[in-house]
Amino acid sequence: MDQQIYEYTPGIQIIHALRFDSEVTGGNSQVVDMFEVAETLRKEYPEDFEALTQIPATFNKIDYNGKVPVYFQIQKHHINVDYFGKVVGVNWHPGFLSTPTVREKDMEKYFKAHRKFALILERDDLAGKYNFRMQPGDMLVVNNRRMCHARTSFQLNGGWRHLQACFVNLDDAKSTYMVLAKKLGIKVVPPKVGNTSSI
Repeated sequence: MDQQIYEYTPGIQIIHALRFDSEVTGGNSQVVDMFEVAETLRKEYPEDFEALTQIPATFNKIDYNGKVPVYFQIQKHHINVDYFGKVVGVNWHPGFLSTPTVREKDMEKYFKAHRKFALILERDDLAGKYNFRMQPGDMLVVNNRRMCHARTSFQLNGGWRHLQACFVNLDDAKSTYMVLAKKLGIKVVPPKVGNTSSI
């Protein structure tokens, strides 16, 4: 999941395969429904599920020497639930994780729950797990609060692979959808879009 270092994580990610030559081996795209992972954790390890809704992770990216020096640091729960206990958002990006800033008594609980969550994510039998090769012109659109995405390693072999990504605000997309439906006289139910809210 991208941009976990921000207070407001972008809601929709669009990845466009501009070029993916046949010479390139590997580089398959992978997506996983993190709501399914969270619900599996809740079913199999309810105490660990509860821990990840209560004990925050620390995400950061601190680089003073990069081309664009940055300092980002934020605490977020890995699993967001609403008033009714429904999963409404997940925050996951191991590459941006730092040492949790939590009470000592919660440290072991956090790491135990984090490991269980990560192991579920690796399972091949998840219904919401997909592995595929994008073709030139393909576009992958994912809910960045629900779907985790990655790719397998690849070798160019004299070819080229160019995927371009951008983000769209989830609330703006939902608003545009509802306003357009109203203008066209189409009755629609406001979609629950997984923007950490149940409405």
